[in-house]
Amino acid sequence: MSTFSTPPRPRPPPLALPKGFHSSGQLATPSNLATFEALAKNVIPTPNFTALSYNVWMSHDNQLARHVNLIKYLHATLPSVIILQEVQPVLAETCRTVMGGRYFVSPFTYRYGNLTLVRKDVAEGEPTWREVEFTTLMGRSGLVASFVTKTAKKFVIGNVHLESLNSKKVRRQQMGEMRDGLNGIVADLKMIGGDFNLDDRQVWGAWKKTKMGFEASSASSESESPPTALENVSVEEELHPTYSDCWLALDQDGVDGAVRYTYDGARNELVKDRNEQMRYDRWLVSREQGAEYLEGIEVVREPEVSDHFGLKATFKF
Repeated sequence: MSTFSTPPRPRPPPLALPKGFHSSGQLATPSNLATFEALAKNVIPTPNFTALSYNVWMSHDNQLARHVNLIKYLHATLPSVIILQEVQPVLAETCRTVMGGRYFVSPFTYRYGNLTLVRKDVAEGEPTWREVEFTTLMGRSGLVASFVTKTAKKFVIGNVHLESLNSKKVRRQQMGEMRDGLNGIVADLKMIGGDFNLDDRQVWGAWKKTKMGFEASSASSESESPPTALENVSVEEELHPTYSDCWLALDQDGVDGAVRYTYDGARNELVKDRNEQMRYDRWLVSREQGAEYLEGIEVVREPEVSDHFGLKATFKF
């Protein structure tokens, strides 16, 4: 289904961190570590499998405080699997230092890229980590964690951050590359999650046209346009034949459509445009390998963590 044929580009070389970025030592202080441990001790174990996706935002604005808030939330909830996007070396190092006692952490470090954590009491030993090379101009790639659980089930978790901005053709190519990278793997649960950089109801900027008094095009009308009229057609054709969108599978919009946004200017003060509300982040689950176990999905609105909200999916085995 993929037609974009530009060859893969090499990742940009690592850059020195700009002034204002903190070091991992500033986060892993004795006081912070004591706080993290106290939060984790209050977590009540659950038999459900929980998977959290979070684009943690590479901006250095209040970065130390935002990273502390993120690590606090992770310790207070201890998801079974965590996939992060826009992770820079300082946060990757911090996760290995602060989270490494409870989680296996993917070994790759980028200028900014993906990081996956798998809780040690969930996996029977270190996961197999693998990169899926993407066609990209922004140093993007897919990250796959494969592991066997304590109950002898095989789980495969894909972590993606698709190309940003006006990169529709590249995003479509990347979806196909991630799908192909997981094809043929036999598992009890197979998922792809992360920041897809597109919404299934409107095109970017549709709210600006409406605000200026122009009639929004049919391709950006939330109430009238089918998903195939939007860039979401790429998801429909590249991924949805094999994978089900967890949000839509549980008909969350039927409960309260307003809760769908993971990039939400109306609820997240870190989003600059107060009118921008998009469902950029998704969890997809294989229709043949795991969809029947899907129990719930919710947007995680932790304050002062990122310009994105998190997205947590729950499975009951």
